[in-house]
Amino acid sequence: MFAARLLSCLALVLVGLGVSVKAQAADEAAIRAFLRKEGLGGLRLDQPAKEVIQLLGKPEKQGKLALQEADGNYVQTWSYPAKGLQLVMSAGGKKDGAKTLAMITARAPCDLATQRGIKIGSPASAPRKAYAAFADPDSPPTPDAFVVVSVYGGIIFNFEHGKVSRIFFGAAAE
Repeated sequence: MFAARLLSCLALVLVGLGVSVKAQAADEAAIRAFLRKEGLGGLRLDQPAKEVIQLLGKPEKQGKLALQEADGNYVQTWSYPAKGLQLVMSAGGKKDGAKTLAMITARAPCDLATQRGIKIGSPASAPRKAYAAFADPDSPPTPDAFVVVSVYGGIIFNFEHGKVSRIFFGAAAE
């Protein structure tokens, strides 16, 4: 009798966990879809280098392709100082791999906006309102920053004097 009750309780817990896992998977799918659609101007994460060059032209400065020890990817920095942009392009695990956009950093004089209309100079309250549903619960908003989705892959808005001073897309932590 005790074993039967124990098995029943265990079954209920497992069913509950199944619902929780399904809900978590649905949340993760929604986050991935959100991040695929979100971008800055016409730029978006995982965008091929060819499309980036079509949008912005060739970079004013290019760093050397370097192995990023944390994840084993080869990366290269592309700078567009006149446009207020710095991009990190990833070739994946091969030096000669096709490059895609891995990180975007925008500062003044960048005038590109996110899909929800936030740009450098927007009030600090604007991204907090526009992205409230995707706020990172592990990184509570501060007067200096607001994290959307996660520091491990998302958007970080930085503020100075009550205005957006920097917009970052990508992984800020490993």
